[in-house]
Amino acid sequence: MNADRTTLAYIFGFAGTLPFLWGAVTQFVQLPLSANLLAAQLQVSYGIVIFAYMSGTHWNFAARHQQGENPSSYIFAVVPALLLFAAMLFVPQQLHLALMIGFPMLLLVDRYFASVGATPSWWMNLRLWLSSIVTLSLLITYIAS
Repeated sequence: MNADRTTLAYIFGFAGTLPFLWGAVTQFVQLPLSANLLAAQLQVSYGIVIFAYMSGTHWNFAARHQQGENPSSYIFAVVPALLLFAAMLFVPQQLHLALMIGFPMLLLVDRYFASVGATPSWWMNLRLWLSSIVTLSLLITYIAS
């Protein structure tokens, strides 16, 4: 049963990278400029959704790892989402850049929760792969557009 859940996490996790990859690939395919810009914008919009989702995952880890009155786990869980929200408000034209910085930041938060035993054993391996694909896809789109 546990192996089935891990397999599903990998399947859904890698499937979740497809919109990021699509945004990057369309920058090199001969499409009308409007289609390339739309793919880049969809990549950012989807990135914001996934970033918020990952912050929610971190909130779950924080709740599981609660240590008395120490708020550090909750701070680690919420700060990345607040920083992305600030970027959306103050520098919306740089959201690709914000996400390129943000996803590796989420990986650091993942590492923190893994180090305190709040994540499944397979979590960091999956997160490293997914964060690498996402960040590289965002970088390609950022450079190409």
